[in-house]
Amino acid sequence: MTNKYILFALATATLGAGAFAIAQEPGERGDRRAKMIERFFEADLNGDGVVTKDETLAKRAEHFADVDTNGDGVLTEGELTAHAEARKAEREAMRAERMAARRATGFDRMDADGDGVISVAEFQSRPTRMFDRVDADGDGAVSRAEIDAMPKREGHRGGRRGDRS
Repeated sequence: MTNKYILFALATATLGAGAFAIAQEPGERGDRRAKMIERFFEADLNGDGVVTKDETLAKRAEHFADVDTNGDGVLTEGELTAHAEARKAEREAMRAERMAARRATGFDRMDADGDGVISVAEFQSRPTRMFDRVDADGDGAVSRAEIDAMPKREGHRGGRRGDRS
């Protein structure tokens, strides 16, 4: 990576990404958008609910100082790379924590009797519930017509998950 590219990426990620997130449609990556807006308003240094250009510049200077690990007033490619790698490691650690929490939640849901283990019956119960939802006439068999009718029966618009068209 060139110094210009890294510096541009750093500047964009600091506050520019917040503006991008604000411009996204409602519901589009909603959690990310909310986090970016919250991060943008961290620049509201006096807490009045409004972010001024001076506050933005002060916040950017604070961020610059965090990245300028040797405090010499300039950023080297090494400092930018180290900062990017540290942020990546933080994101990966947070992702691993979220995944572990999801696995634990999924385990708890599958362990219906709460005995700390998942039996064959507990393991098979989840797909059975889905099968039962698709099997509209309850005959123990799923036809192509039942699969095709499922989105309409359940009020889905069709298309992929998240598709709003």
